[in-house]
Amino acid sequence: MSITSVPVEKTAGTPPVPLRLRVGVILDSLTVPRWMHELLTLLEHAPVAELALIASVSENRAGSCPLPVSPRRPLLFELWRRLDHRLFQRRLMKPETFTPVSFTPRREHAEVLKCTARSIDGNVELDPRDIERVRVADLDVLLNFSEVTPNVALYHSARFGIWSFDDDKYLLDTLFWKVFDYSLVIEDGINISLSRRDTMRLPCSCSSVDNLLLSRNTSNLCSKRSTILLQCLSDLEQHGWQHLQSSLKPRPVLSRNAPGNVDTARLLLRLAFRAVRQQSRRRFFHEQWFIAFRKRSICEQSGREGSDFTILRAPSDRFYADPFVIDRGEKSYVFFEDYSFHKGKGVISYVEIDPVHGCSSPEIVLEEPYHLSYPCIFEWQGDIYLLPETKNNKTVQLYRASDFPRGWQLAHVLLEGVAAVDSTVLHHNSKFWLFTSGIGTSDPWFDGKAELFLYYSDSLSGPWTPHKQNPIVSDIRRCRPAGHVFSADGQLFRPGQDYSAADSYAVTLNLIDVLSETEYHETSVARIPPTWISDNLGTHTFNRSDRYEVLDGRTLITPLSRRSSRPVFETITPVRPLIENVAQ
Repeated sequence: MSITSVPVEKTAGTPPVPLRLRVGVILDSLTVPRWMHELLTLLEHAPVAELALIASVSENRAGSCPLPVSPRRPLLFELWRRLDHRLFQRRLMKPETFTPVSFTPRREHAEVLKCTARSIDGNVELDPRDIERVRVADLDVLLNFSEVTPNVALYHSARFGIWSFDDDKYLLDTLFWKVFDYSLVIEDGINISLSRRDTMRLPCSCSSVDNLLLSRNTSNLCSKRSTILLQCLSDLEQHGWQHLQSSLKPRPVLSRNAPGNVDTARLLLRLAFRAVRQQSRRRFFHEQWFIAFRKRSICEQSGREGSDFTILRAPSDRFYADPFVIDRGEKSYVFFEDYSFHKGKGVISYVEIDPVHGCSSPEIVLEEPYHLSYPCIFEWQGDIYLLPETKNNKTVQLYRASDFPRGWQLAHVLLEGVAAVDSTVLHHNSKFWLFTSGIGTSDPWFDGKAELFLYYSDSLSGPWTPHKQNPIVSDIRRCRPAGHVFSADGQLFRPGQDYSAADSYAVTLNLIDVLSETEYHETSVARIPPTWISDNLGTHTFNRSDRYEVLDGRTLITPLSRRSSRPVFETITPVRPLIENVAQ
């Protein structure tokens, strides 16, 4: 087993950037969707930028539609879009995302221009006198949230170009084909244009796709745009234009035509089939996770595969997942989530690995009225601590061992009022770092997977300060924690869950390049796919101690599956190497 680290290329010196960027925005109207109202409000109070100019093309335009819409859509597509929104409004992360809201700027800070637009060769362009008024505002960035097509003069009005998000048509077409193809991932970002022929994409996030609900996807993407924009402006202010420019990529071009009535009819049939399949799977099948462990050996240094795995399978009425391992004296202990299907919640159990007597039977050591999982266990200054997931209690709770391994007492509540998942502690450079997902969201279905947050503290008990760049990672292929941050060859690697092929499909190993109170950067260098043994559908936790490495896997239980009322130990030889390096 080997991990190949790849150094991050350093950018050259960058041109000077103002301490506060001057930002202007072009709007069709001061009546905007709520997600845009939130963006403009945050921009007015942003420490890295000032909203210096608002150009409103027309004060008399009709209010925004309740959903993104483009003209001349096929009838069936439009009917499906509206029905989808009406039926599933309650399942949206933010139902009010597209509700029209009147934006009232703080006029002492931003100049408001009432502009005139005209149609030229099918394009909507600003009047030259209005473009001159925009130019003299001395802007660093111009945001275009309107139907205006920039011309040469307008491109010269902002130092770092014209920034925009994908328009409604592009967004809806992209999401349609994502849902049609049952794709689980969609990338989003900011389009940066320096000229009409020079539009590039700054990738910012990689999110989940709900393969049944179009409205939920559009709501999710648009509600994140304020965070995306402020992060990009912060990067520009902190690192300069060349740093931002080095991350630009060609804007993706849709390779398929806009969906028509026939395409929509085919999609509706697929959606019906998916809904029936999902209900059937819930009714007749369920997933059963298992845990696996094996001794570490020198084989991993040479890249050869190591020894066989000991597999611990749960009784048929429960599953075992999220294993963590810790060495104490001559013994090692594996702590894991022990989930009961009947009770609908998990507890924390453990097994003891004795070099003489082998592995003990599972034993419950921590139970609360609410669900527990992900038992992040570690030692600090002679004490053993346990940081399980307590999302259902809206807390992040730290326990201290009073009688290891069976006795635990609540020591500190690190965070309150949060639906945090898979919180992981690291002590590095005289500070404690807390990695967690699901913070600040009302829909963990998306952001529990797609956003990673970081906190730091001088003390294990807190107080915990949120990182300046939060969320530090917005990528479902690696963000949600999948185990302890570990050291290899003098470098830190953070395991993250990969949801790009299926839920809890694989583990991505990310090299931490920069970790400070103001900056965070990591590079994906390797992954653990579920193919290390046969018939494994997913792996989502990986940990290691000086003696052992542990991970989990999952299978489907059917009515015909072999049943067992007791835990079962098996010895299994891996069919493929555990860790695969990621192509750079």
